[in-house]
Amino acid sequence: MMMKMEEDTRYQKAIQRNINSIVYALWEWKTIEAFEQYVKGKRIEVLGSNFFEIMPKAFFGDMLRNTINVLNKHKDVASFWYILEKGEIKSLRTYSEQKNILLEDLAEKLEHVRNKVFFHHDKNGILDTERIWKKANIKGKDVGEAIQYLFSILKELYEKVIQKQYLYCPDDSIGKNFIKLLDIAAENGFIDVCPENFTNSERIPETPMR
Repeated sequence: MMMKMEEDTRYQKAIQRNINSIVYALWEWKTIEAFEQYVKGKRIEVLGSNFFEIMPKAFFGDMLRNTINVLNKHKDVASFWYILEKGEIKSLRTYSEQKNILLEDLAEKLEHVRNKVFFHHDKNGILDTERIWKKANIKGKDVGEAIQYLFSILKELYEKVIQKQYLYCPDDSIGKNFIKLLDIAAENGFIDVCPENFTNSERIPETPMR
């Protein structure tokens, strides 16, 4: 009886931890999308030393970290796969076997990047980090869709198991509010812009999954 209670508690804690991780990833994903659309629409290039260039890269790194943690397949990790093993998730309205297959593929690709260049400065991986990303062949669109699916299904499971409404639901207002912030920054000279044909080898590299 004691072991069952402990496992039930672990299961609930895993649901809470994973949805909290993935909601941050979704917030960050929406902010990155808004930033990229803004830069493209305004036809500007923000210099690498500027906060507004560093910020989306920080969001990108944390978004990837949260997603990697949720999709970690190690046997001792209470990730999405641990939750899936319990079986309850398969009866949910948002559950999709096809999307789970895509998550399996993405998890393997993320693990490759995680071990070679993202969480570790692998002594062989650092010789050609671009090759590591190319080999993984991670598409930004796939990551975005995975995050949104994970949020939908974990939210439904949370509300079924924890029996509370999950209140932290990212919507399009995140991107709209961030664009307002960028407009204010531009009006007040906080965004450094340069001509479209500007090149600078010292700029921080672009995020890889585009």
